[in-house]
Amino acid sequence: MRYEYKNLTFDYQETADIMTARPPADFCFHLLCRHGAATIIFEDHPFDIKKNDVLIISKPAGLSGSMQTADFKAEAFSARLDFLNRQLPANNYAIGGSISLYNDPVLHLSDRDAEQLLNGMRAIRNRLPETAHPFYPELIGSLCLTMMYDLFSFHMANRPSVYATERNLYVVKELMAMLEAGHSRQHRSVAWYAKAMNVTSKYLSETVRRHTGHSVSYHIDRATVPLIKEMLDNPRYSITQIAEEMNFGTPAYFSRYVSQRLGISPKRYRSSRMSM
Repeated sequence: MRYEYKNLTFDYQETADIMTARPPADFCFHLLCRHGAATIIFEDHPFDIKKNDVLIISKPAGLSGSMQTADFKAEAFSARLDFLNRQLPANNYAIGGSISLYNDPVLHLSDRDAEQLLNGMRAIRNRLPETAHPFYPELIGSLCLTMMYDLFSFHMANRPSVYATERNLYVVKELMAMLEAGHSRQHRSVAWYAKAMNVTSKYLSETVRRHTGHSVSYHIDRATVPLIKEMLDNPRYSITQIAEEMNFGTPAYFSRYVSQRLGISPKRYRSSRMSM
């Protein structure tokens, strides 16, 4: 089932074939195995999936093949990655978690956790047809956020240390540590982070993309947008004050930045939040 609302697209499937359920490149893919087993090829590496495993892929183009047992059954939910990222508050666990999932996109869940995740996915599925709802993006976004927080919890239980593997290099860990410390409040250029780590911008960019599947700018934005939303939600700050506080050159530049990443201007975002 595919549902479209303005520039948003959501997809929910009960499927026996992983590649058929794979969404477009700019989506994030969540697939919960309900029965049987499968092997996928992601970024040229094989990963096995069995009952109660959840597959989380933020770069579907990296999913190049799969083989399923005859009794394989799964449920899958996909949404645009930028829409899901916009729902997240100022909590950077998702940044480090995305690195871990890029290296291994499969989480092994208990029966209880799998049932909890399935309930969360079906809560989204059940409300997707309500495109006439006056707050449809906010409604679906809140349900997606609940699902994502459950996934964060399952991830923490499965992989206590996000950076526990040798594949996550020093510069990647340092970049994530700086973003988690809030440096993107003032600094959003790749060159600034490269200089702080005493490496070239090219080296930083290539290393981060190789080990996370995304650019440095992508990770900087993921850390910055929740900070902006947090300040826009606080009526004590004017938009001009927020632009100054976050080291944007002008309010106009700040407005362009927000509009490009949230899909609406700071003023409209604030108005929509206050009307809720």
